[in-house]
Amino acid sequence: MPDSYYQTEQRPSHPLARLRLLLGFGAILPVFLAGLTATLVALDDEQQLQKTEGEVSDVQHDLPIRTISAEQDLETLLQKTPFGGLKQASATVASDTQSGEAHADIQHVKHWQPNVSATAESQSVAQILGAAEEQWDAKGTIRLVQGNQAEADANQQPTPMRFSLTEIDRLISGGNYPFALELLQDAHANATSLLKVQIELRMALCTELLARPKESLKYYRMAMKSPLSPGLSDAASLSAARVLVDQGRHDLAAAMLSRLLVQREQFMATSLRGELMHALASCLTPDSTQASLLHANGWVIPRSHRSPTELMKNWNVASADTTQVAKPKPELTVRRLTGSADGIYVNCQHPSVSVMAVMQSIAKEAKLQLKADRDVIEFLSERSSPIACREFPLDVFLDSLCMPLLIEWSLEDGVLLVELSNSQSASRKKTERFRRAQRFLQLAVHMAPEHSEASLSFLYLGVTYAELGQVERAIRYFRTSMEQYPSSNVRAAARFNLGKANLATDNRDEALKEFYRTVDQIAGPEIDAAAYMYIGRILMENDLPRDAVTPLARAIAFATGSEQEADAAVLLSAAYLMHGQMDAANSVLERHRESFEALVDAKNSVSRERQHLRKQAAMLSSLARFWGSRGMQRGREGTKLLSSLSPLKLDQMFGEHNSFLVGAGYGAIGMLDFQKEIFQAAVAKRPKFPLQDRMQLVLAGESSVDQWLKGDHRSQIFSAEDRRKSVATVPALVKLKSQFSSAEHAFRDGMYTECLKLCAAIQNQLDQLPAELIGSEPEAAIRRANLRLLGKTHQSLGNHAQAIRSLSGIVDANPTELSAGSSEGNQSSMVNQPATAGQIQ
Repeated sequence: MPDSYYQTEQRPSHPLARLRLLLGFGAILPVFLAGLTATLVALDDEQQLQKTEGEVSDVQHDLPIRTISAEQDLETLLQKTPFGGLKQASATVASDTQSGEAHADIQHVKHWQPNVSATAESQSVAQILGAAEEQWDAKGTIRLVQGNQAEADANQQPTPMRFSLTEIDRLISGGNYPFALELLQDAHANATSLLKVQIELRMALCTELLARPKESLKYYRMAMKSPLSPGLSDAASLSAARVLVDQGRHDLAAAMLSRLLVQREQFMATSLRGELMHALASCLTPDSTQASLLHANGWVIPRSHRSPTELMKNWNVASADTTQVAKPKPELTVRRLTGSADGIYVNCQHPSVSVMAVMQSIAKEAKLQLKADRDVIEFLSERSSPIACREFPLDVFLDSLCMPLLIEWSLEDGVLLVELSNSQSASRKKTERFRRAQRFLQLAVHMAPEHSEASLSFLYLGVTYAELGQVERAIRYFRTSMEQYPSSNVRAAARFNLGKANLATDNRDEALKEFYRTVDQIAGPEIDAAAYMYIGRILMENDLPRDAVTPLARAIAFATGSEQEADAAVLLSAAYLMHGQMDAANSVLERHRESFEALVDAKNSVSRERQHLRKQAAMLSSLARFWGSRGMQRGREGTKLLSSLSPLKLDQMFGEHNSFLVGAGYGAIGMLDFQKEIFQAAVAKRPKFPLQDRMQLVLAGESSVDQWLKGDHRSQIFSAEDRRKSVATVPALVKLKSQFSSAEHAFRDGMYTECLKLCAAIQNQLDQLPAELIGSEPEAAIRRANLRLLGKTHQSLGNHAQAIRSLSGIVDANPTELSAGSSEGNQSSMVNQPATAGQIQ
């Protein structure tokens, strides 16, 4: 039946049959779902693979090019860079945790973390230097290739990393020396040409700043050997010398730089030539002439501290010097203006010549007689050197030639003497060293007055002249260092040295001003503490102990915890003692006891003056307890005071006020002969200082002006009148009383002419007293006593009319002129006649 063909087969309608049908369909469904899932996964993997292959194709055929600017922000560049250098990234492509899609961060090359394939070699900055070096220009810019790479393509060229010298400079300027050093070391392996020299210089600088001098010198030497850029080679030599100076190897640094000067001066860049002069002079100037700034020759000698930024800037400029210098043609000309070594100028060029031959030729042309031992002649004949110097003073030329060979020379009366350094005495070697430093310093400030080290060179000049005893010239150079370079960082050091130089020339007021200006500029704890101690010392020597307390208290604040603590404690205790505050004087020493105990542990490493501080402290403590005691206790304290006075040495103490205190100590226990000996020696010292007047007054004994010296010995030193009145008026009064006592002694000894001169000087000084003293009772008492003594002196000389005028209060313009009837014979006939100035009513 045709219709039956299209009819649906009849299904059994029995429930059991339907159950069998459902069970069969359920068995097929899991198989079907598993196949469908596998198909979808395969399709997804194929699409993902095609997408990745498309990206790799883009990298291979259409690499974007970018230029990294030198002004790009360093913090942004290093935001995600791991500390310690570029590291290998993961071999798999990074996965975004939110989207789950792979990406390569093409737009974030700044992070310096490109992806690296699993089979690629270890990545370093050195691998792209060959391609990037040709594109590196004077601005420090590199054209960079950026890209993406997939893990599936094992043979794909890895993404090149970039290297920017400018960014390395920024790392160094920012103080990230370890990171910069690791990058530089990675780059150095495959670097070539000038960029390699620049990398070596920066590696040397990083290791220098990391306090690794041996490694730093190794890198500097590598840069010095490069023939590609003479400018960079010269710069490396200068930097190597700086490292040697920091290590205390001044002689080796000076020898290296002097050799560079004599061989390269004519072809060296102008900026480097000036820097070479300043650096060479710095090598010849010692670190410190004395260990302590409180010593008379303890000058502040700061060292040059070039900033890394400035150094690298100079290196970039010097890298342009790539001219290959031809060997100079032999030439020697000598121009003689005077017979001295600084008046003869030498122009010498030679590719390689014997040192002895050069000296003989110069001596002949300059009409000098050359004298040298046979050993010296043979030694110099075997030494040769290229020379390229133009218009050099003979003294500088010979220094540069002889210094590396340890040869000394001198020129006197037309005789040029050459000898070995070992044949000279130690004192002469020191003198010649300072003179040699002066010659190079003078040439440095003349050739490069605008150099950043010029202010320091002027300061060095002042130190060398001060060491050679020419303090006036030293003052001039210290002032030049401050005035011509107002923004210099050595102004405070120059002021401190200027204060010491003024003090040495008896310009005490100016010295005091300079020390105050030093602390105003905040020179640093060590210099500030020393400046305050000098201020306190000057005030005590000016007989102003009360004024000295405040600056010395500040000195202790700066010096606490340092080697200067004991010095400051002794000075402050002395100021309290001179002002009559015994308890305060003793408490200062107790509070700083540990600083004195530290001197015992370091007795082998400190100077004799500082070892002596413990003895000074013991004396001050004993003197304070003695003056603060009464009755039987004073006897016990007197014994301790005597035992503390006996080991003292005044020449090892800081300040002339110590003579006053030691003499007062001997006088306090009744040993007046010792007191007189110490005071007389102190009064005779030059230059004079106001405290000498008080010691002179004690030596003069009781004065007819008043009875202020009566009582115990303590009142001789610290009178109640002095403590009541303004401290500023005390020195003037003491000086007048001291001079009047001297005039009385001259009168008693029959020295009437001398007595008249002293009385006239007293009368003039009375008119110049401070306004608060004019008309006061002390001033009136001295004036009346002086007129009375003047009248008695004229009476003794037979000048009765002048005697009446003086006793009436009239002072002649020339009181020392004798009347016609007087004579020296009259003076001698009256020598044995007793005469005293009467007491003031």
